[in-house]
Parts: sequence; C-alpha cells; structure tokens
Amino acid sequence: MAKRTAPPQQPTDRPTNRFAVSLKAAMEPHGLTVKDIAEAGNISYEHARRLVNGIALPSKSVTRLLTSKVGLAFDNAWKTVLSDKLEKQFGKQVIAEHTGKNPRLSEWEGVLLRLTEEQNAMLMQMARSLVKS
Repeated sequence: MAKRTAPPQQPTDRPTNRFAVSLKAAMEPHGLTVKDIAEAGNISYEHARRLVNGIALPSKSVTRLLTSKVGLAFDNAWKTVLSDKLEKQFGKQVIAEHTGKNPRLSEWEGVLLRLTEEQNAMLMQMARSLVKS
C-alpha cells in the first residue's frame, strides 16, 4: 500500500489574504524585509514570514506595531485583519452572503490577489473582450 503524502505546497511570492497584500505593498517603497517586520512587531522571523506571505494573521497588538512601521492606517488594517479572519473561519461564500456581496465576486477575490499587475491587466482585457461578445 502506497504511503499517502500531503500535496506539495506552492511557494508564494504573492500574499494570499488582503492584510498580507497591503502589508507587502507598504513594505516595498520603504525597502523593508521580513526581518524588519519581525523586529517591528517584536515577533519571530518565521511568524513575520507567515504574515507577509498571508499564511498567518496578526493579533491586534502586532497589527498596531506593524502598521506604525510601514505607514498604514491601523483602523483600516485591523478591519482587514478581522475580515480575513472571518473568511478563514467561515469561508468567503458565507461571509459574502451575510454582507450582501455577490458570491461570484468573492470566488474571484482570492485569485485576483495572487495575480501580478501584468497578469491582472491581461485578465481584465480578456474579461472585457468576453463581455463585448
């Protein structure tokens, strides 16, 4: 009988949740690294890496420290973290239904967050051409 193994995880250079997307975008202009984020948040390098890659979500106190380091508004960032946590726990479809969002849009959101700017532009162009047809 063959031994079952977990599927390989894809390396991610693009974050997978909204907080990570905004954190990474705010880090880039300042030239901040994961090590800088770890120091700013008084957290381990591994936890900072997981936050930047969208694998983990920060506590309120860590969010406050990180937003002050990268220049994000704390209130907006914390709302984003809470939203990401709810979606992680209950799923995008459930949250979309309870917030009045179109569930079709929430399906796309996770995909769109992982696209580069170039890929996003290509997808938008394809979608617009499909709508015109």
